Amino acid sequence: MHGVTKIVWFLLITNLVTLVLLGYVLYHFRVPQKAFQRIVVEQRIPLITPKYEINRSYSSMRELQASYARSMTDTLVVGDSLVSEASWQELLASPHVAGRGIAGDTTAGVLNRIEDYLGTNTRRLILWVGTNDVAQIVDKAETVRNIELILMRIERENIRVAIIECLPVAAWIENAEARNRQIFEINSAIAKLSARYKATIIKVSDSLSNEIGNLRPEMTRDGIHLNSAGYAVVSDRTLPFIDEQR
Repeated sequence: MHGVTKIVWFLLITNLVTLVLLGYVLYHFRVPQKAFQRIVVEQRIPLITPKYEINRSYSSMRELQASYARSMTDTLVVGDSLVSEASWQELLASPHVAGRGIAGDTTAGVLNRIEDYLGTNTRRLILWVGTNDVAQIVDKAETVRNIELILMRIERENIRVAIIECLPVAAWIENAEARNRQIFEINSAIAKLSARYKATIIKVSDSLSNEIGNLRPEMTRDGIHLNSAGYAVVSDRTLPFIDEQR
């Protein structure tokens, strides 16, 4: 009986120490405050809120972009961080071009906000999105369907549209082979959609990837995003679409 008592006391003390340590960790990393901010204040609830709105940048960047003056802008580049990381006016040497990228965005997010960019000023629209769908394990059919819905909406306007191919990842990125295989399949589907909706495909994969389909190390800063050499390729391939019938 005495031995049982010792075990009970040992378990109680162990559990108490565990709870104290857990409480310290939660307090130190401000877990309750962050959860309150995300769920109550920002109303970004996992498994309920759409994935693109879980992205903290999505709403704030969308509001900020809506406030931008567009007196000279007639061409918009819409997409994720591959768009937001570049200054498109300077990259394409044109005051008529503006970027509308949101880091972490997906095809569902762009579909949700495409109406923001279909005003009377817009004559050209360039889409560059899809890589995050693959990273977030979105079904390929859903990605392709979202892109088609975007093109269907743009088709109703007097807007010329181009799509930059989805970017592969470098060999050292986790699951690179599987991710790049899906990206190749998405790009193949985009090529078919472009013919159906009279969109221009801006091909970049042939110069940015190697012979087995991985993003070339000399073109990227982290295996996913481009460096200046990579953006130079994108610029060269995009300029003909920008300059056409200017």
